[in-house]
Amino acid sequence: MLRHLMRITTGSSGSPPLLINTNNFSLYSSLTFHSHHTHSQMDHPIPKGTIIFSTVGRSNYGFDIFSLQLQPQQPTTLGPEHRLTDGISVNFNAQFLDDNQTIVFVSERTGSPRFYLTRPGFSSPKSLPFVPSSLFHDRPVVNNDLIYFISAHEDPGRLFKSWSALYSTRIDQLDLTRLTPLGSVDYSPAISQSRKFIAVASYGSRSWGGEFHELNTDIVVFPESDPDNRVTVCERGGWPTWFGDSVIYFHRQAEDGWWSIFRVDIPENLKLSGPPNTATRVTPPGLHCFTPAAMHDG
Repeated sequence: MLRHLMRITTGSSGSPPLLINTNNFSLYSSLTFHSHHTHSQMDHPIPKGTIIFSTVGRSNYGFDIFSLQLQPQQPTTLGPEHRLTDGISVNFNAQFLDDNQTIVFVSERTGSPRFYLTRPGFSSPKSLPFVPSSLFHDRPVVNNDLIYFISAHEDPGRLFKSWSALYSTRIDQLDLTRLTPLGSVDYSPAISQSRKFIAVASYGSRSWGGEFHELNTDIVVFPESDPDNRVTVCERGGWPTWFGDSVIYFHRQAEDGWWSIFRVDIPENLKLSGPPNTATRVTPPGLHCFTPAAMHDG
């Protein structure tokens, strides 16, 4: 969540500009209002002047998903890019299924975020179950005819508390099961190679602390068959991704200020003998790195 600034400057001498700083806007904008008046106009002021503002928002644009064939024998040679989505709507958070040909992703082509599945040969993507009342759907994962995803449709009952939680449903019908404990907040689910474990970036049961540059989430893992058995494997981290069943990569801002990729080793059967494990930094300072993805075949 980014910062919103409003500055109002008057023409009266000795009147300092008024600066209002609010943190409840999702886009950055600035507004300056210059007002000019005389004493005769004070009784019946008429607004005059110019309002200047800026925004990064656009009403219509395309944001697409692409695939690129890797060539291990020629790592410096890139193959052609293939666009997998329609080119006119907003599409994001694609995940491969087991066959590495089919993808599941989020699209806003209907005006609100929904889940879709597509593969080579499909004339149009297949719509998957979603929660109509949710304004936020995130990072869908399909496993054994179930789709796991983040939704924000259940009111937590108090201010400054995120609505985001992890749910699952059958891929052919909406039959929701909440996997995040009531009162807790989860983001960005990822499932291990064996499909036995799920990792999330969890905010826990805390209310929002006011941070917007980096959310204070922890990496939490639990068995797919026992979602109440949650283990915090590393503090401070977001966007987990699995390598096999024993390693998780994630991103966070390092102490030197650079966003970097880290890894943490997962003990067998999630049995920790002490506090959460210490993470190992993977990417060097001097380069911002986000949203890692790990390949299971090395």
